[in-house]
Amino acid sequence: MRVKFYRTLAESSTDLIFVIDRDDRVEYVNSFASALVNKPVDQIIGGPRASLFPPEVARNQKKALEKVFETGAPLKE
Repeated sequence: MRVKFYRTLAESSTDLIFVIDRDDRVEYVNSFASALVNKPVDQIIGGPRASLFPPEVARNQKKALEKVFETGAPLKE
């Protein structure tokens, strides 16, 4: 039941939502993010996160993701 709730929440969001694994591959992307990067969900899932963003953005994201995986703490804005 909880999974369905969170999936509905993510799919109705107008935020870009990606779930990235430790290998820097996309495990989940919501439909809003899929539309913004102009690729169908099935072409994003399993692919490298870095291929979806400009190189500088991808590098900054990678640094932030490495910190999250290392510490287990969420990023603070």
